Amino acid sequence: MNATLFKKEIKSNWLLLVIFLAVLSVYGSMITMMFNPEMGDSLKMMADSMPDLFAAFGMADVGQTLLEFVSGYLYGMLYVAFPGVFIIILSNRLVSRYVDNGSMAYLLAVPQKRWKIMLTQCVFMLTCLVVMVVYVTCLILAFSEALFPGEMETGAFLRINVGLLGILVFFGGTFFCASCCSNETKTSSAVSTTV
Repeated sequence: MNATLFKKEIKSNWLLLVIFLAVLSVYGSMITMMFNPEMGDSLKMMADSMPDLFAAFGMADVGQTLLEFVSGYLYGMLYVAFPGVFIIILSNRLVSRYVDNGSMAYLLAVPQKRWKIMLTQCVFMLTCLVVMVVYVTCLILAFSEALFPGEMETGAFLRINVGLLGILVFFGGTFFCASCCSNETKTSSAVSTTV
């Protein structure tokens, strides 16, 4: 790995990560606070009255437990879509932006092998995704324990987050590959968005 390039990416992309973590924090805290075991029947009636709308947002089954509620509302769409947008932006920043503005020639001119430069970019993306998933996991566990002590099934919730990390790593690899195969940012953005 190239430690200098890794530090440069941290300086260039920390604000992007913080913005997405803030958005995920708002949604995670709001959805967790909305859980009310007594409201389960009224939410089910709303879902039955507008099944297409609820299904479009991945909330067809709101569930009766805190785990079902949180996983239905957050992990059905929100915690996949927002990190997906983050991955598209980050993959373009890590590779195709350098090609687009001519900086890739300077990176390739240093006495480092090309695979080390790309490995550094891959490790940076993976690090960001792990930080994101660990953060939202800790956030939801903290909120659920503070608001509803003992309600969250921690083992099952951790398995859901491991699955989320797997999905995000898959998206990251796909979008990173699209960024590596494109010579322009607009092309890699278009390919990543359609995938």
